[in-house]
Amino acid sequence: MGDELHVEDEGLAILGEALHPLVGQRPGARLQGSVGVEVGLGGGELLGALGHVVLEDSEEEVGLAVEVRVDGAMRVAGPLGYLLHRGAVVAAAREHDTNPSVKQAAIPQLFRAAGAKRRLWMLAALTLLFGAAMLPAMRTMGDHGASLIAFESAGTVSRSQEILTEWGDAGKTAMWWQLGLDLPFLIGYGLFLAGACAAVARRAREAGKPRLEQAAAVLVWFGPLAAAGDFLQNVSLALVLEGHVVQPWPRIAALANPTTTSLTVSAGLFALCGALATRRRRSAAPVQEGETE
Repeated sequence: MGDELHVEDEGLAILGEALHPLVGQRPGARLQGSVGVEVGLGGGELLGALGHVVLEDSEEEVGLAVEVRVDGAMRVAGPLGYLLHRGAVVAAAREHDTNPSVKQAAIPQLFRAAGAKRRLWMLAALTLLFGAAMLPAMRTMGDHGASLIAFESAGTVSRSQEILTEWGDAGKTAMWWQLGLDLPFLIGYGLFLAGACAAVARRAREAGKPRLEQAAAVLVWFGPLAAAGDFLQNVSLALVLEGHVVQPWPRIAALANPTTTSLTVSAGLFALCGALATRRRRSAAPVQEGETE
């Protein structure tokens, strides 16, 4: 009985030397089959010893992993590290378009909101509606003498007074109607042009065209500036209608007319050309992705 206990104690010592990470050759050293035979341990005792050593080994490995310092973000050895590092690069590339810290063209939020497709259609309908509503008044003015454009471009006190005399009460009343309907009209086309240019800026950013985006950030102001010039012209014409046929009101109205027209045409052409340019880019993008895949 004493000899058996001695053999078992010696076997446990051998097992400890083979398994313990501080005594054995390396953490988690495997026990050779011959040792298991010589010590004559039971199955339960052997599993218990192995479990104890594996638990200690895992704890030490976790501690070592925490203490290891790695140079570079997400730099982990092996295939997992490659995937993590590659994923970080891809995520950073995709984040370029949505990250607020990335430099973006400065466009007011009102103009960006107006650039939504549904709002653009609504603004276009509003502009056309009030533009059509002004036609009867413009026809009445033409039937009683000078046209609306002639009154806007008069430029001098004498010519403005001459047109008012030709119109009479009917022509003046029609002019007041035209000025009233022109207010929602200029708001509509001013926001429409601003929203259209803002939409071009958004599409240019998605298509990776920074120059087009920056140009849109400048042209986005042309529509509102044209509307402001139109409003200033209306104020000048209203003062003339009220009897203030003195300078500078006729001259201001005459100068505002070509300025407003130039800004409106420039913004409209840019919005149209920019939409076509970004549309070709976006339609070609899925084909390129399909080819690369």
